[in-house]
Amino acid sequence: EEVAIEDTFARSIVVNSADGKKYGFINLPSFNADFEDPKGRNASDDIKNELIKLKAQNVEGIVLDLRNNGGGSLTEVGDIMGLFMNAGAYVQVKDGNGKIQTLRNKTNSPVWTGPLVIMQNELSASASEILAGAMQDYGRGVVIGSPQSFGKGTVQTFVDLNRFLNSTDDFGSLKLTIQKFYRISGESTQRKGIQSDIQMKDFFTYAEIGERYDDYALAWDKIPAVEYQPVNYFSVTALQKGIEARLKGNNTYQLMQESAQWKENLDKEETISLNQTKFNEVMQTRKSQIKKFKTLAKFNNGLKFTVNPDEAVREKKDEAFAKKTENWTKNLQRDLYLQEAVNVIAEMK
Repeated sequence: EEVAIEDTFARSIVVNSADGKKYGFINLPSFNADFEDPKGRNASDDIKNELIKLKAQNVEGIVLDLRNNGGGSLTEVGDIMGLFMNAGAYVQVKDGNGKIQTLRNKTNSPVWTGPLVIMQNELSASASEILAGAMQDYGRGVVIGSPQSFGKGTVQTFVDLNRFLNSTDDFGSLKLTIQKFYRISGESTQRKGIQSDIQMKDFFTYAEIGERYDDYALAWDKIPAVEYQPVNYFSVTALQKGIEARLKGNNTYQLMQESAQWKENLDKEETISLNQTKFNEVMQTRKSQIKKFKTLAKFNNGLKFTVNPDEAVREKKDEAFAKKTENWTKNLQRDLYLQEAVNVIAEMK
């Protein structure tokens, strides 16, 4: 049978905060689209369905998680944008000849017009950056997460070499960069990615992850902005002050930073002493550090989660799905960044 890989599709859950309020959390692993089947599954329809489910449960805000989302279909970005706001431009694309094309969402029927938080990290790339950048430029949602996203602002295509050769051998293909992405503000997403409105360093912040670390990566540049009307639903400055105060006294967050830096320093070590005594000292130090960082695995953010009614019914019939849901909610309870995203959305006016 044909197997649908559900882990690549959007999924939502209701987050119950300590003060009794409910928020919707939607995880989007990729901007999937079925180009061969017009009735096939795609990311925008999935998110629309999840928003309808969450609205039915009277949530007060939506957290859209784009962490680790490497991108996908560009048209899905515009369709997802249309679920949260009215029609407008969302990206500019420039080719090698300097020709600029502006892509627009043309629908005026948003499903969710309330508070919106978008989560990102260093592995959020391409289409993820275009959506987060557009929401940020319009002031429609607040972007929270790593200081910047991956920074992949280019478009590639494959050119079959056999089309140029009179040969029966397969000479493979070349992958060519043919276009660059630009935000509606005119700024490229290349190298710099999207800078979070509210920045929280994470486990990847100290590693060399991103387009800017690749050899011969194209430079960042800027083109003229397109005409657009920001909506500015909230004050970023006020939200920043709140999270800075919380993180300053958050021992778990500080320990996570220490753990990430420690791991990165280990990765960069190129020598180690072969002297038995010195070697044992190093190993002893490492063991004590590992023991110290193990407390991170026991962290619980205090949030409670309620699955959608249709999924609750499915759990009773599908043991594998029930187990997957259990593991997912356990990971969400260990998520410090989700806890802060909920804190931020609770403060949004």
